[in-house]
Amino acid sequence: MMAEKRVDEGMRSFPRTFWIANILELFERGAYYGMMSVLAVYLRMKTADGGLGFSETSVGFLQSIMLTLTYVMDRPRLLWAIFSAIGILTVIGLLIYDRYLSPEGSDMQHEKT
Repeated sequence: MMAEKRVDEGMRSFPRTFWIANILELFERGAYYGMMSVLAVYLRMKTADGGLGFSETSVGFLQSIMLTLTYVMDRPRLLWAIFSAIGILTVIGLLIYDRYLSPEGSDMQHEKT
């Protein structure tokens, strides 16, 4: 009986928060794609006209990097994996440098002086 009532109500069966969230998503998408198009025009415009004077190829390359970073930054697990790997490699590299490659020598020598 309840399912029939929801079907009969149509669009009114969704709560108000659903519509607010969807409308905000539409505004966000519009702002994002609007920013990308305005940015392309600004990057491509001649410097005499107030732009940056990039070539069409450079603009495409820069925007592809921005789109890739936007996609990657939206994935917390992937970011965590990348930053974890960088963090671990950095720590290992610093330990190797300090132990074997630093001009002062190892940690033991630092403690003695």
